[in-house]
Amino acid sequence: MEKPDDIIRTVWTEARRHLPFFYGTVLAQAESVSFDRDDITGLGIFVITFSSDHQVLAEECQRNVRWLNDALSRGAGELVGLDIVIPRKIHGRV
Repeated sequence: MEKPDDIIRTVWTEARRHLPFFYGTVLAQAESVSFDRDDITGLGIFVITFSSDHQVLAEECQRNVRWLNDALSRGAGELVGLDIVIPRKIHGRV
């Protein structure tokens, strides 16, 4: 089983190599990226978080979700869940 940092590094490397425009304009703008395991199922969960101002980037990420899921599964060596998060603004604040 790969370490979380190794999985993230593997996926980012694949993105830079195979989808450089997507990596440079979308993934590189993510506010945070994490990989963790669900305590109950043991399923790996890859979370990409964008700032509330980056709705368009998150939508572009959704358009590439199949590629991301494939890259994640290859990097982790197992089926991995993907969650794309955008905090909501409330009265101009996050």
